[in-house]
Parts: sequence; structure tokens; C-alpha cells
Amino acid sequence: MRGVGKTAVEVPDIPGFVVNKAPLPLPLRAVDLMQDTGLAPEDVDRCMTLGAGLPMGPIALLDFVGLDVAEAIGEAIGAPVLS
Repeated sequence: MRGVGKTAVEVPDIPGFVVNKAPLPLPLRAVDLMQDTGLAPEDVDRCMTLGAGLPMGPIALLDFVGLDVAEAIGEAIGAPVLS
């Protein structure tokens, strides 16, 4: 699709978008990590931006997307949901 500046990628017919299905478990596991260890959200995000080079920490991403949206996506793709 040259005319609109997009590149088509063929993916299997599965629930959820690939861009949601692949990265969503990370923020959900970050919440588990906070609950299990008592780490503050800022510390988790700082570790992931500095240590893993992410542009935004997983907790900030959940805040940006919205917990309701993240939970709905998680349920749709079969990922663990927030408790």
C-alpha cells in the first residue's frame, strides 16, 4: 500500500490485535510484581525505562491506556486480568 504510506502485514485470524496481544502481558505482570514485592509504581517504571530501554514504563502505560481498557483487552486475548 504505497499510496498511504502504510505497510500491510498478514497475521492469523486470532482474538485481539497483534500490537495488543504481544506487549500487554508485561504491564499486567508489572502489577503482579508491585503486589508481590511492594515496589512503588515509579520504581517499576524507572527500572523498565532505564534497564530495558522502554520509552514508557508499564505502569505509566496502564495509566495512559486506562485500567478498564487494559482489562477488556486482557480478557479478549486470554491474558491474566488485573485483580
